[in-house]
Amino acid sequence: MNFGDFTTAFYVFMGIGLFAFCIQILALIDVVRSEFRGQNDKIIWVLVVLFLGIF
Repeated sequence: MNFGDFTTAFYVFMGIGLFAFCIQILALIDVVRSEFRGQNDKIIWVLVVLFLGIF
């Protein structure tokens, strides 16, 4: 049995997942550091970033 293809695919998908996770963390940091006009805008954007990361 040759596991070379499985290992390569595993590392590719892990790399893509890690990249997506880092982008989500950077977006969350950007939202938390930003100033918004409205009182609830920051809360809304934090929830948007968190829930879009689930999908």
